[in-house]
Amino acid sequence: MKITPEENDLLLEVVAELGYPPFDETKHITASMLATKIGISARGASDRLDRMVMEGRLKRERIRMPNGYRAWGYYRP
Repeated sequence: MKITPEENDLLLEVVAELGYPPFDETKHITASMLATKIGISARGASDRLDRMVMEGRLKRERIRMPNGYRAWGYYRP
């Protein structure tokens, strides 16, 4: 399938709108990062981070990790 430059521009625009932002080590933390740091399970870390989101102390967004997987990235508002 050959893609014209116009189609490529559209594809890039849609990917930018619908794709996940990449992991930013200066902005995001993940539950697995917290779990490793304080020595708890990933589920326990996720629960604690989600509680902080509900309290308004953090925000979260779906991010794309360097290995290609998706994760929740938590960050300060």
